[in-house]
Amino acid sequence: MRDLLTKSLFRLALECPRKAHYARHARYLNADDRNEQLKNLAFGGLKVGEFARAMYRAGDAAAVAIAGDLEAQLASTASLLRAGDATLFEATFRHGNLMARVDILRKRGNVIDLIEVKSAGWDPTSDSLTGRGRGDPLSPKWRTQVFDVAFQHYLLERALPELLGSNAVEVRPWLLFLNRSAICSVDGLALKFPIRKAGRNSSAYTMPDFDARALEESLFVEVDARDAVGLAVRNEASNREASRLDFRELIEGASKIAAGQSVPPPQLGPRCRTCAFYAEPATASDERRSGWSECMAIAQGCEVVGARDESIFALRGRAELAPLLSNGHLWLRDVTPDELPEPTGAQSKVSRELRHRLQVREAAGEAGLLHADRPALIDAIRRLRFPLHFIDFETARPPIPYYRGHRPHQTILFQFSHHVVEEGGSVRHASEFLQFDAGEPPSIAAVRALKKSIGGDAGSVLHWFPHERTVLREIKTEIAAGRPEDGVELIEFLRSLGLSEGEGRLVDFGSLVERSIYLSGSGGGTSMKRFLRAVLRSSAYLQSRYSRPVYGSAEIPSRNFPPMAWVVRREPLGVVDPYLLLDPLFADRETGESLKGLEQSEGSVVANGAAAMLAFDKLLRRDVPPETKAAIAGQLRRYCELDTLAMVLVYEWLRYEVLP
Repeated sequence: MRDLLTKSLFRLALECPRKAHYARHARYLNADDRNEQLKNLAFGGLKVGEFARAMYRAGDAAAVAIAGDLEAQLASTASLLRAGDATLFEATFRHGNLMARVDILRKRGNVIDLIEVKSAGWDPTSDSLTGRGRGDPLSPKWRTQVFDVAFQHYLLERALPELLGSNAVEVRPWLLFLNRSAICSVDGLALKFPIRKAGRNSSAYTMPDFDARALEESLFVEVDARDAVGLAVRNEASNREASRLDFRELIEGASKIAAGQSVPPPQLGPRCRTCAFYAEPATASDERRSGWSECMAIAQGCEVVGARDESIFALRGRAELAPLLSNGHLWLRDVTPDELPEPTGAQSKVSRELRHRLQVREAAGEAGLLHADRPALIDAIRRLRFPLHFIDFETARPPIPYYRGHRPHQTILFQFSHHVVEEGGSVRHASEFLQFDAGEPPSIAAVRALKKSIGGDAGSVLHWFPHERTVLREIKTEIAAGRPEDGVELIEFLRSLGLSEGEGRLVDFGSLVERSIYLSGSGGGTSMKRFLRAVLRSSAYLQSRYSRPVYGSAEIPSRNFPPMAWVVRREPLGVVDPYLLLDPLFADRETGESLKGLEQSEGSVVANGAAAMLAFDKLLRRDVPPETKAAIAGQLRRYCELDTLAMVLVYEWLRYEVLP
């Protein structure tokens, strides 16, 4: 396997040829190995693959899953295809050093359907693999998926004539997606494909009681990829010079990399920000090398000993990196503000350009940086109406529905936390919601509970970035379709909140902070965890107030915490990240470490989404002991409560310290 160009190695070469080189050597740390396993577990990739097999097995009881070592897989595939019509899972092919296992292969006469299974959702009314005359000929949204199946199609067109002794074979490429328009007619469908762990490996299997006939319509849609694959193979995938490539040269080049015959030079660019082949300097070793650092060293002609967070790749948002790299700059500390684009818009607003300049100043050693657009903040704070409600949602978007009447990838709101701040400054954790009933969808019940919690006044409702507003918009559609008895009241309540930006009671507190504040120690970012840590380390007011065990007392009531201090100092780090004061969400250390690694490499949004999906699935599963479910539910309540408390702390910092 080491010298073979697999479809996963081909995808890496498509992203960055150097990645394909690093992937061949175990001594390079590869966070993607861990991340992909976790995301397959959390976001349903394993379940979707097994669900697809179950559906094709229902259509062909003689379907065969190819197993064994590589040579056995190749031999079984050849034998079954030569015998006649067949439906095969993981059919295995090799041509030269190209190798692929096809998710589903269907042979009927001289027509062979190559079906690549994806867990993504497909909207038949708006999605298209090709550009439909807009922009690129190949839709950028599906570019990776098309090139994935194009590689397999290229391989099969060369391997099958040798295998079957005939050129009279038509290979048709398909992409199999979940149909976002289809409605599930089976309760607990996602639970029919549980995960089985064997050491570090996981796989899904089909429960004996799954009956494909119970599905009134298929949740899958086969999308014909012939035109899209043709664009890729003919090098017509993109109109943009930077995105053009020669398909056959790509395969030939990747084949040489896989065989160890070629080592591509580094190609520095924006994708280096999140390269998975990266190890922190403190953890790197000869057996745990950092590919990212090696690329930088070769490209810059110098030894690289710093962390990626200290480099120009840490500039937030889109940044013009090419001029900095051409000037020999790798580290933020070496960049002068004048080398960056001029800030745009109002001088006080934290534009992307100003944020970059402030990052550079902080990296150069300027301590205690706080830039605040005070006029905008004062205006926004004055517009708030008391009592202030701070809310945070936990949601799941399962590809395979858990509930009858749901669609693939439909949002499920299963938890919220709610803090209240009165005009006089008092704070309390006022309410919360958590429902995990395998027979009852929680989203509409959550809106009922939210209405009960915040519907009795006209106070402003603050959330961190658009997630909560987006979720409520989606559930409004669900309510309108489901028509519960109190549906009219619930829709009127949602309208009163203002589901469009700038209307009603909802206030995007996170976006306000992002466009109005830069604070040292935040790394230029405004994710809640990162920003809260910086606020606590800089705020004398919060340190004084919350270094005492006041939270959870009669002074600041809590629903989940005994009296405790949230400002805790530990040398040499100083004030500890409050989230580290909580026990891990999951008891098994491997999951916790994987989630932490996913957050470092792909950000808190992806990591939090994965944690929520894993937790919700465990809470619904019948094989999870009640005591385990109780422990997970307790941890979910504590984490969600801290999320809304974090917003309160940022608000208090603004009100009592930044804008006194």
